[in-house]
Amino acid sequence: MSENENKYQIPAWLKELQENSWNLELLISGGAIFTLFQLEDIFVDFMMRLKMTAHLPGTGIFIILGMLALKMLTLGFLSHLLLRTYWLGLLCVNYVFPKGVSNKVKSYPNPYRNKYGEGKSLQDEIHRVDNISGLVMYISVLTTMVILGFVILTTVILSVPSLLADLPDWYFSLTIWLIMIYHFDLFLFGLFRRIPYLSYITFPIFWLFDRLSLRVFYDSSLALFSSNVSKLKTFIGMLVVILIGVIFTYNAIYKVMHWPYLLDSREHRWSMASNEQWIYPSFYRDSPENENEKIYGPSIQSDIINENYIDLIVPYDVDFDDNLTDDQYLEEDVLIFIDDSLYQVEWFNYRPKENDQLGMKSVIGIDHLNSGKHDLVVRSLANEEMEQKIPFWKN
Repeated sequence: MSENENKYQIPAWLKELQENSWNLELLISGGAIFTLFQLEDIFVDFMMRLKMTAHLPGTGIFIILGMLALKMLTLGFLSHLLLRTYWLGLLCVNYVFPKGVSNKVKSYPNPYRNKYGEGKSLQDEIHRVDNISGLVMYISVLTTMVILGFVILTTVILSVPSLLADLPDWYFSLTIWLIMIYHFDLFLFGLFRRIPYLSYITFPIFWLFDRLSLRVFYDSSLALFSSNVSKLKTFIGMLVVILIGVIFTYNAIYKVMHWPYLLDSREHRWSMASNEQWIYPSFYRDSPENENEKIYGPSIQSDIINENYIDLIVPYDVDFDDNLTDDQYLEEDVLIFIDDSLYQVEWFNYRPKENDQLGMKSVIGIDHLNSGKHDLVVRSLANEEMEQKIPFWKN
């Protein structure tokens, strides 16, 4: 045996580990699926807090990409779990019928393929499913690392610099184009890196991006992977997997992002009542949907008020900072109307256990109001577009 062949021979311990790793893979996949489902709500809640408390550009994009990464991992581990389960079933069938397909099995006539043959076993199918299981696991983890790397790269060279200085428009345009070119090169298996002379131009940029986007951690395995598979089939497969991930991501966050539900074919969903005013559960803290939820906008105790007062809470959103100077109070920018009448209210600092949910609280007397429907409006003095109308009914 030559020195080169001996170098790449699989050691006995590694071969045994590969052949007996399926039980550990099943355990990891099952645990990962359960954990990832829990992480989705935690991630969305964290990003909504970040959006409320920090002037960090691109939080909407981060929500989309972060959820896409979680969905890609979930789909990968779920597919791997199903494939491994099918693989175990094949092992059981192969154990029951070790001699393969019986001669009594009739092959299908043309134009169907002849799948059965004398003495044929299931070992080829078992080996094929085993290989697919490994590829599914690798591609899922790789895709998630690419998305995570994109978020880190964008944060470091776009979001953070924009917080520290007033960057010119050309910087954003140039950086976005460079990021797009860098990821096109990634999905095209390093095409721009292999073009002579162009490589001298792309090297300093790609060298920096490789380290910021975590590519240095998976570049070697990606190079080996892309050298031993059909690039076209792999590219098409990746597009299909990403498309499925995008669909599941959209279904998970369309409410948070206030997007329309594309699969809803009801023609009158935006014109159900002649009254154009909408009522959202987030307006009322006694709504079942708000149980144990954080407060992200102005809210009152209920839609039907049985008391002679309104308990109003206005969370402190970072957007208020654009309307105030350093020596102003938040209450100076908040106007309160009930049925077009301006109310002078007394504000108190409001700080629950969650510090990022701090804001202002006021108790407004309404004993003079008649029974029936009324509208409470919370409006910014400096920016009239920052307004929320909350309908309520006095009992």
